[in-house]
Formats: sequence, C-alpha cells, structure tokens
Amino acid sequence: MKLQELPNVEHKIKLHEIISTITTILKDDHVNPVTKQALRTAISVVRSASRWWDQWPIRNVDKSWEHIIYEVSHEPSILWHYITVLRGPDKDDSWPSAKVLFTCPLRGRTVMALDVDDFLALSKDDMVHGFIDIKARKEELQHYLHHIISVWECFYPSIAKLLRGVFFVGNIKVDVGAIRYIELIRKWLQNSEVIITEKEGKVG
Repeated sequence: MKLQELPNVEHKIKLHEIISTITTILKDDHVNPVTKQALRTAISVVRSASRWWDQWPIRNVDKSWEHIIYEVSHEPSILWHYITVLRGPDKDDSWPSAKVLFTCPLRGRTVMALDVDDFLALSKDDMVHGFIDIKARKEELQHYLHHIISVWECFYPSIAKLLRGVFFVGNIKVDVGAIRYIELIRKWLQNSEVIITEKEGKVG
C-alpha cells in the first residue's frame, strides 16, 4: 500500500476514538474475560497503526507484523499463508531454527518473541548450517516451507524462486543459496514497501 493510498486525517482521528471506546469497554466489569482479551489485541493493533501514521514510508526492517498485514490486506489470498508463517513450524528444535531463518524476517520487530533482529544476528556460517539442516528435513518441514514460498511469491518472487531452487528443484547449491538468501532478505528489509515487483536476475 503506497503512501498516497493511506486514509486521511479524519480517519486518524477515528482511530483515536476507537482507542478511547475500547479503553472504556475494558473498564467495564460486566465484559467477559475472553472479550476483553480480544479487545486488548484489537487496541494493540490500532495503537500501532496510530503510532506509525505520520512516519510512512518506513523500511520493512522497522515494521511490525501488524504493519505488514495492513499493507497486504488487499491481498487476501496471501494473508492465510502469512499468518501461518508467523507462527512457525510446530517442531523446530534445531539451531538456527527454521523459525529464525524464515519466520523472523517476516515478523518484523515484535515484543517478547523472536523477530527480525534474531535473524540479523546470524552469521553466514549459521545461515549455511541452517540451510543444510533444513534441506535434510525438508519432508518434515514441507508444509511450512510451502507457506514461506507462497508468501515470498507475493512479497518478493526472487526469494521464492531461490528457496524453491534450493529445497525442492535442487538447481541451486545449498551454500550458494544460503548466502544469496541473506542478500535478498536484506534488500527486502531495506525496502519501504512489502511487495517488490521488480524482476530479479539469476539467483544461483
């Protein structure tokens, strides 16, 4: 979603009204705990949108997963894949884990959970080791990798092509793919739009 497509100031005022309304409801003792928890989640998202309102465009590396969902909300077919990816694989006890390698860059900055900073802390050796391990476990992680590749098909097709080549087609060497993955992810993180439509050349 481009800057000129963002709602106007009147809508920003409405966001503050929503925050005020939810805050009032949360003080009501008659509201059940489940509803209150849902409202706390809602108010967190609304506050995030309000906080970043005047700071667009911001780089992907500085966004939260809420920002990313907001930007791609016009792509409902990708939201399911993206939300599934945010959770990460059910079983993931290796290091670096698939979650750190693939989910963390897409989570952006978050609180009390692994996020993009955990990915950026990885060395090239960590990345290569992780790719080797994941390729060895690709059958176990196939469902998760499918969602990851589907997300990148929309966000940055060059990354999807790279991951498919490394883990499924086999036309890209694992070590080469791991290093190229770092380069492409860093490029995406420095971009101000989630969806990159430019064409990428040979990746392997």
